[in-house]
Amino acid sequence: PAQSLELLRRGAAFDALGHPVLMAVSRKDVIGVMTARPPAERLAGTLAVVGHLRHGGRRILRLHDVAAARDLLAVYKYLDGDTAMAHGARLDPALRRQRA
Repeated sequence: PAQSLELLRRGAAFDALGHPVLMAVSRKDVIGVMTARPPAERLAGTLAVVGHLRHGGRRILRLHDVAAARDLLAVYKYLDGDTAMAHGARLDPALRRQRA
């Protein structure tokens, strides 16, 4: 896990290689060590890694929870100012409440 953490911290160094680099980050032991969670409970940690690696060049992330990661990156695009929200944007009423 310590070596994996070092690789995650140095993600930008891989960008300098000029080639796509596959990084398998989903539910890894390093996340388990950091969070003290079993694999099924490491989504938040995995998303934290995705958020950390979101800026960069040629990285391909291998994930189990693709939809959650896509949502995370979509929110970051708004927060970073890369995506604009229409002034009159409204949430679809069907998305307000989830029925049991």
